[in-house]
Amino acid sequence: LIKEDIPRAADSMERAAMLSQNPDHIYRAGVLRLQLKQADRAITLLSKLENLPKIKAEWMVALANSWLLKEHYLNGARYMEKAANISGKGEHYHRAGMLYRLESLLDKSIAMLQKSVAVKKVKQLWFVDLASVLVDVERESEAVSVMARTDLLKREVGTQLRYRGAVVWLNLQQPEKAYPLLKSLSAEKNAHSSWLNSFVKTCVELGRMDEAYKSLTRVLNSFPGKVESWKLAVWFSLQQGDYVAAAAAKEVVSKFEPENPKHLEELSKFYLLAGVPAEAAKLYRQSIGSEISQEEIRHLVDIYLSGQMHEEALLHAEKMIKIDENAANWESLGDIYYALRRFEDSLDAYSKSIELEDNPATLIKAGYAAMKAEKLTKAAEMFMGVIESAEVESSLVDSANQNLAYINRVIEWREGIN
Repeated sequence: LIKEDIPRAADSMERAAMLSQNPDHIYRAGVLRLQLKQADRAITLLSKLENLPKIKAEWMVALANSWLLKEHYLNGARYMEKAANISGKGEHYHRAGMLYRLESLLDKSIAMLQKSVAVKKVKQLWFVDLASVLVDVERESEAVSVMARTDLLKREVGTQLRYRGAVVWLNLQQPEKAYPLLKSLSAEKNAHSSWLNSFVKTCVELGRMDEAYKSLTRVLNSFPGKVESWKLAVWFSLQQGDYVAAAAAKEVVSKFEPENPKHLEELSKFYLLAGVPAEAAKLYRQSIGSEISQEEIRHLVDIYLSGQMHEEALLHAEKMIKIDENAANWESLGDIYYALRRFEDSLDAYSKSIELEDNPATLIKAGYAAMKAEKLTKAAEMFMGVIESAEVESSLVDSANQNLAYINRVIEWREGIN
């Protein structure tokens, strides 16, 4: 009857249970209601069994499953704990522990999971789950002790569990323990991209760069359509200090995510580090759009100056002055004029900066510009200003004294000729 018509069987068994009040009949009726996904009726029946003098573990398991059908995980955990205390079985303690974890009752979860790994026959999964919860509550030393009991390279251990174990070791800052697990996973014919990505990063951390490069190549060849693959390539290239390769990989990333302006900004930085300032500037301008701030203009100026693109730098430095005539902007303009050998313009810009902020470093620059412009008296005035400054580095004073001495000799020599 049960196989042919479960609803009729459930009705018949429930009537029998009500008449006999036999615990086994009640249990069987409750299980049938559970099979029909009639959680409330199953709970009503099975709850009659929990206060009997001799409770069976299987009754509490069925009651737990009934509550889980209603997505009431806390009651499910409580009844699974009751079942575990009756049976002493590791799988019952493990289920209870994981249900408590769902409810964020981590102390209870740990207590149950610790009991699960205290039985004679322990599954590798139970160790990994316990260690994971211990990591969550920052009890790392205990997690290490638990993980030390694992043997995740056994043939019967599934790849997903092996990877979870590797992740736990990585979270415990022990990449050397994760390495053999990730190596075995990467050797799988159909290795997941996440396994290979983790293996690349772990190899880099352990200084196994050849293995990392080979694995990265496999990632790019096997998963070229995943943006994560190219982000990994960017990361790897940066670890190597290979900014050209980082830029090339970042170009691909930006194609996957064209709406993200940060990619262009980062790509600009990579080209700048790779020594391609023109491309860096072009990409940076694209990333900032039409509304440009003073800080963004300043960064553009710095990019151009790094590539000695002084005319382009001047164009944007003049824009900065129009926005804000502060000391720093005038000094920056003076630097550019000096690089362009427009020494009088440079001196004028430095002088305006000094009027706004008496800075010994700018006074030195102004002195050099004045010397180049053949304005020795003005240069001497600037160098004297450095020497007379209240707070100034000794190296600047030494430089000012040397230049002042040189100017005095030149002036004396010229006067002697005349």
